Amino acid sequence: MMTLERKVAIADKRDLAEVTEYSREDYARFGISLAHMLVSGQTPHDKVVEFVDRERPDLIILAENYETTSETLNRLSARFGHITDVPGDQFGQIRAGQGVGALVEIKKKHPTLPVYMLSSSPWHEQETMQKGATGYLTTFPVPEKLVRLLDQSRSH
Repeated sequence: MMTLERKVAIADKRDLAEVTEYSREDYARFGISLAHMLVSGQTPHDKVVEFVDRERPDLIILAENYETTSETLNRLSARFGHITDVPGDQFGQIRAGQGVGALVEIKKKHPTLPVYMLSSSPWHEQETMQKGATGYLTTFPVPEKLVRLLDQSRSH
């Protein structure tokens, strides 16, 4: 059996089984250990930093937004009334963005640690890159791609 050599920490609003279709065992075959933290709209940045400190990962994958779809819809409805009344150009302006705040805090304490932001939408890719993200992912990487990301992070 292969020894787990590298660790990836994941902070996401979804259970790990919903984040990736692959199991921990699939990643373990590639020498990757996954640590997962379930976050919500109420998760403070310092709790994510504590998770990173405790796990000591080689790479982090951080959800850009911690809100679930229902939380987002409730917040938008409260702000704009009926959800169909929300102007289309407002969606990129009114997300919670807790992951971006956690990114900033992680980079303060661990400036060389690679942090990839995970979001199904590229609305805030430029913002996250300016704030220190190593990269921006729209889907969780398959094991082979995660190995490449880890290899790239070692060479920088």
